[in-house]
Amino acid sequence: MAEISVDIEDEDLDRVLDALASNYNKPDSVSKEDFADSIIVKFLEENVSAYEEREAKKKALRKAARKSRVRIKKRRKKK
Repeated sequence: MAEISVDIEDEDLDRVLDALASNYNKPDSVSKEDFADSIIVKFLEENVSAYEEREAKKKALRKAARKSRVRIKKRRKKK
């Protein structure tokens, strides 16, 4: 399993945790650190899902466009 880590300067940690807690309405019963972890995980999951959904729609539209092309053969008039 891969790991992604973020380094936050010690003097900025409270600012970051406070901002996440405020912006995402942290419940009082959850620690700021745990809440930040869950928000970051949720952010990544939602962004991956949104990306994959957009890509699937693009692929489906391309496929539908190929199928919906009208093929008309031009007949030559007999003289």
